Amino acid sequence: MGLGPSQAFFSLTSELTTQVSRPSVLWISGVIFWIVSTLIALVFPYMLEAMESYSFIPFAFVSLLEILYIHFAVPDAHNRSVEEIQTDFARRASGVKRKQSTGSGINNPSFELKTVV
Repeated sequence: MGLGPSQAFFSLTSELTTQVSRPSVLWISGVIFWIVSTLIALVFPYMLEAMESYSFIPFAFVSLLEILYIHFAVPDAHNRSVEEIQTDFARRASGVKRKQSTGSGINNPSFELKTVV
């Protein structure tokens, strides 16, 4: 059993895309995933030879960067529809912040548009 960012590959792409764009997104991300995995499989023996027991440090660093990116850039998808998540992406791209709801979660979304300076 492996640990790392590849575990979130299918679930993250399927939660953040609509039904129309999902096949294309999964196909493109699958191709990128397999290309990168092949490159790692080809390069790792040389890294192991050159760096010996420190050869996993670059992979740990990339995993840390991915965790930070997901934490700060990917919106929370819990109890939210794809349309709400894409609205969040559009707001972030336009520089508008989302006000936290004081009601009962997804049933009472109160948004206040504020321009980020």
